[in-house]
Amino acid sequence: MGKKFGAPEELIEGIMRECKNLKISLRGISFHVGSGGCSSEIYMASLMNAEKLFDNWKKISGKSMDVLDIGGGFSMNS
Repeated sequence: MGKKFGAPEELIEGIMRECKNLKISLRGISFHVGSGGCSSEIYMASLMNAEKLFDNWKKISGKSMDVLDIGGGFSMNS
């Protein structure tokens, strides 16, 4: 759910419904907070968004996703 990659938030439910109609099984989602992301808050917000997407797919399709890719992971300051 971002401007640079992925789908805008307002389109996600429609995309999920179309996947269900086309019998496409979503396995999971991925996100990347960007290079140099050192703030735990941005990861928490992204994880909460991911949880909503997993829940929405379960409600729409009756199936669970099982993959969450967080991109490059958590950066540390040196």
